[in-house]
Amino acid sequence: MRISELLSEDEYQYLEEGPKWDAFKKQAKGAAVGAGLAGAAALGFGDNPPKEPVQPAAITAPVDVAKPEPKQEPQQDVKRELPTRHTSQNVDSQRQAFIIKKAQAAGITGIELAAFLAQSAHETRGFNAMGEEGGKEYLKKQYDPKHNKQKAQQLGNKKTGSGHKFAGAGYLMLTGQWNYTAAAKDLNIPIDKHPELVYSNPEVAAKTAIWFWKTKVSPSVKDWNDVRSVTKRINPALVGIDDREANFVYYKKKLGLS
Repeated sequence: MRISELLSEDEYQYLEEGPKWDAFKKQAKGAAVGAGLAGAAALGFGDNPPKEPVQPAAITAPVDVAKPEPKQEPQQDVKRELPTRHTSQNVDSQRQAFIIKKAQAAGITGIELAAFLAQSAHETRGFNAMGEEGGKEYLKKQYDPKHNKQKAQQLGNKKTGSGHKFAGAGYLMLTGQWNYTAAAKDLNIPIDKHPELVYSNPEVAAKTAIWFWKTKVSPSVKDWNDVRSVTKRINPALVGIDDREANFVYYKKKLGLS
């Protein structure tokens, strides 16, 4: 499918003329992805899923009065209803058009492109937020070795202040000093020294997202239709899974794949 068929006339005209990045940078400053997304794209380390509740021990009846267990009917699979509203329905059309063009140029097409857009739309709240919210003190508590030693070690954050410095940013919320350092080396972009480029520069935001996808996500996914498998590479706790799945359905239809 040609990009002109995928996008609206306004979006396609925008790409033909070239993005107005001064406005983009102003919108990007201090942008937010909710605290529930804080671990996204952080080497695949998200919040730990809640533990299953401990079931009380069964009470065993005396042998002389024990009765046979009633026959259990097999449980029926219940199909989960996807949300009627999801992040892919309320997007920044310029950012969406831009990342589609960049992803296709990088060879991300078809069903993989639908998966990429579904995850990106969720992480950025419809491409409206290019940086993680919460403020400096919150991000320190989340990612700094002084406040959260385990998470800091997972992300490679070594010094106090690195949690805020290397907080989530870009289309897939690149997070953590290890990710920033590895991407800087592979892309030859100094985001390890200037991490603000990931949320303020659209080219860098796109390149780091595609880098993360190709190095951390794509090699481990066998079936792009398996949204849970894709999500685990970005957020192992599967935070926002319903929205991600609804986005995937939406983009498959938009791309003419379903």
